[in-house]
Amino acid sequence: MNITEIKKPPRNAEARELLQAITQHVEDNENTTNMLVLVKVNGEYLRYTTSIDNAIEVIGQLELAKYDTLKRMDT
Repeated sequence: MNITEIKKPPRNAEARELLQAITQHVEDNENTTNMLVLVKVNGEYLRYTTSIDNAIEVIGQLELAKYDTLKRMDT
């Protein structure tokens, strides 16, 4: 009897793919100005952001992210 090794993709594969797409988008668009990144690593959330010039705009971005997250939970 042969035991077949099951190879799973690394758990960070989806995050790496998304990060590469974001990096490419930023490199292709010199007018990119603001960015917020929230990453969960080992159960802890890490936050990264460019400088914040307009707090209301950032809060709006967070509200959109919250809405998107809640909408995904419904599907």
